[in-house]
Parts: sequence; structure tokens; C-alpha cells
Amino acid sequence: ILYQIKKVDRTLLWANIGLFLPISLVPFTTAWQGKFIGEVAPSVCYVGIYTLSVFGLYILGKIASDRVLESKKTECLKENKPRLWLVIFGLIAMIVTFFVPVAATISVFAILIFWLVNTKKKNEY
Repeated sequence: ILYQIKKVDRTLLWANIGLFLPISLVPFTTAWQGKFIGEVAPSVCYVGIYTLSVFGLYILGKIASDRVLESKKTECLKENKPRLWLVIFGLIAMIVTFFVPVAATISVFAILIFWLVNTKKKNEY
């Protein structure tokens, strides 16, 4: 997300910090959900934290796209669009998790597979 940025400002730094908050909670919610796999509250928190993490990536990408050269802006916005779809998917999965707690595990696994399949390795060195 940040490899094409030429100037860093406070807004970008706060977006980056905002991304790290839900990411730092992933181990706790994963352990809680793993201990109580069939319960609603840990499952909703589990998928919720993952959704917040993807939302943080989306916000960071949106802010970063405003700080790149005009010629690269379209590429950055195109790379950011799947994150918005993953946030929507995560919100739907969170609602479903209230009724079927195992949906949290399945949806987080689906998000992981999506990232593994669709992430391109960039060689910008």
C-alpha cells in the first residue's frame, strides 16, 4: 500500500496506527474463539476483528492513494477495491455468525484464501 508514497503526513500515520489496533487483537480473539468454538460472542468478535483489519487496510489504501502521483492513482484505487468487497463480506459473515457461530471460522478462512490467491508480488526494487 505504501510503496509508492513520496510524502508521509499525520493523517497517513494515524491511518497506519488505526490499522495496527485490530491486528494487535487478532491473537486474543483467535485464542478466545478457539477455546469456545461453538459460542456466539467469541465467534462474532473473531470475524469482527478480521473485518476491522481489512477495513483498516481499505482506509489506509484510500488515504495512501491521495498521496501518490496522478499516474499511479488509478492503479492504487484498483488495488484497494477488493478490500471494500471483503469488508462487506465480513459484515455479512458477522451477521450470519450470530445464527451459525462456525460461519466465523469459515469466513475468516475464505478471506485468507482470497488474499493468498489475489495478492500479487511486486518487484519495485
